[in-house]
Amino acid sequence: NPGAKPGLPQVGHFNPNGVGDFLAPDTWARKPILVRYRWYARANPRCEEAFSSDNGKTWETVWTTDYTRI
Repeated sequence: NPGAKPGLPQVGHFNPNGVGDFLAPDTWARKPILVRYRWYARANPRCEEAFSSDNGKTWETVWTTDYTRI
């Protein structure tokens, strides 16, 4: 199962528009993929996880999380 494996570095940054992209290498069915975590810095943050099997040309979003501050 690809995703946030312990010890895999995520490299990226936040852009001035408040969107941050962080990438990590992984494998799926023994083939290399990229995993992207996209964070939206706003009053209620959002995180999306997406996979790419073509080195980032296309992405498939597989998971989203919306956070609510209370």
